[in-house]
Amino acid sequence: MTAAPDLSAAPHLLRGAASVALAALAQAAGITPSLPDPDGTRSDINGDFRSQGYANLADGLFQALPSGGSTSRTGVAVSAGARTR
Repeated sequence: MTAAPDLSAAPHLLRGAASVALAALAQAAGITPSLPDPDGTRSDINGDFRSQGYANLADGLFQALPSGGSTSRTGVAVSAGARTR
């Protein structure tokens, strides 16, 4: 049986959650300018931030792992023939 989470702990978790979110966004911001889109255009950093935020909101609703970018994973994916970052 699934139960609703205890929301009384939420205020105590906000500072840590914000710190993790800022670290993930900083990492994503470092990746965006280093690898151009496949058509050679520069990526929209704000669009990348929005997409990552939407993905993480959806992840929370479905108990999935957080989404984020990584320079090492992006490099490996591109060298393996990935078409998107």
